[in-house]
Amino acid sequence: MNTINIIARLGDRSARLAQRIIPDPFIIAIGLGVITLAIGLLTRKEGFIPLCESYAKGMFATPLLAFAFKMALILITGHALAAARPVQVALGRLASIPRTTSSAAAIVALVSMLLAYLNWGVGLVGGAFLAREIGRQFDKRGESLNYPLIGAAGYMGLLVWHGGLSGSAPLAVASDSSFGLALGVKETIFSRLNLIVAVLLLLVIPLLFWALGKGPAANNKEKPSPQELQKRGIVQDELRGAVSRVENSAWVAAIFLVPILIALASWVRQKGTGAINFDLVILSFWVLGMILHRTPMAYARAFGEGVRESTGILLQFPLYFGILAVARDSGLIEITSQGLSGLAVQLDGVIPVSITAPIFTFFSSGLVNLLVPSGGGQWALQAPIIADMTTTLDLDRTKMLMAFCYGDQITNMLQPFWALPLLSITGLQARQIMGYTILAMLVATPVFVLLLACM
Repeated sequence: MNTINIIARLGDRSARLAQRIIPDPFIIAIGLGVITLAIGLLTRKEGFIPLCESYAKGMFATPLLAFAFKMALILITGHALAAARPVQVALGRLASIPRTTSSAAAIVALVSMLLAYLNWGVGLVGGAFLAREIGRQFDKRGESLNYPLIGAAGYMGLLVWHGGLSGSAPLAVASDSSFGLALGVKETIFSRLNLIVAVLLLLVIPLLFWALGKGPAANNKEKPSPQELQKRGIVQDELRGAVSRVENSAWVAAIFLVPILIALASWVRQKGTGAINFDLVILSFWVLGMILHRTPMAYARAFGEGVRESTGILLQFPLYFGILAVARDSGLIEITSQGLSGLAVQLDGVIPVSITAPIFTFFSSGLVNLLVPSGGGQWALQAPIIADMTTTLDLDRTKMLMAFCYGDQITNMLQPFWALPLLSITGLQARQIMGYTILAMLVATPVFVLLLACM
């Protein structure tokens, strides 16, 4: 019990400190842009004006804007789906199971992680909606709850996603030879190393949140009322007549849904689990939402409410796209990765490079993720460097690849970029959850490092 109390007190102090010193994610994005420009200048590969041009052009790179639009859609369609009455009932039943902050935090952390192993978008959105519904249930019962802790638990899927079925790097190397020879998912996602890491994290992280839940509990009255959100989505249309009947006809919804359902079934039949990507998740949310809302206008109203929750994505994603462009064009990512790989070689006489190289890759990936919080985009930039080091030093390709994945995951707990959808759904602020997510990062880091060193 003493250990649990220490962890609980540590979590409370960490949360209080984070609320005092961590700024809004928009300010963090601006600050990271300034830092990246300043460091980029130190490389002396580009002048200040070309770097500014890279930043501005990167903000509106068409492929990245398409990605941002998809991220906004996954949040909006997820919101619309969750606003449907059958989903509200199902979430309510699941959320009614925990009766204490400890059990609620552990359950949300476990569910979000399990969902993220299937698909990181599902894990993020599902964890967020479950966290919000638990807040609603406790509020209805008049019971105290550490709501920011529950919100942080809903973000834990981003701590494990890159080792799951939607991991960008493992899926990329499974289909091409950019990492030497193609590596199938049996050698990466289903490797012995990754399965052991997954099992340990699924045990350790929920236990951590259970212990953190033993600390002081207080309702967060600043969160938006889920009852209000539900009411907004089911406002009845007072129009009458033929036009109203068309607008509120399930047959009109079916006209849209039938071809989409045919396409979804075709993709799943052809590719199996490989069909799970952003497009499939968005369309699945969209289709299920329209089915459960039954009519086009009922769904449109719920969709409109979700648009407001996508503000953070639309505001901040372009800033990170600019940072990505500067980090790429200045050579900053290349310098960071090559510097750590060179250090691994220099230490070879003291510690075998087979141990230091994966660990340094882990930390370099985590560092780059702070500036380029996109698994796929980051892999595209770091893959040639990691592949060259792996081939030159004859290293274990599975371990090197997963070291990259684990590093990309770990600093998601420090980088609020991917927390934006969750913050929108739960009504929390980044500073309210990051004290807890940083603790999760500190607990998970030794797990990754020790297994990379020992296996």
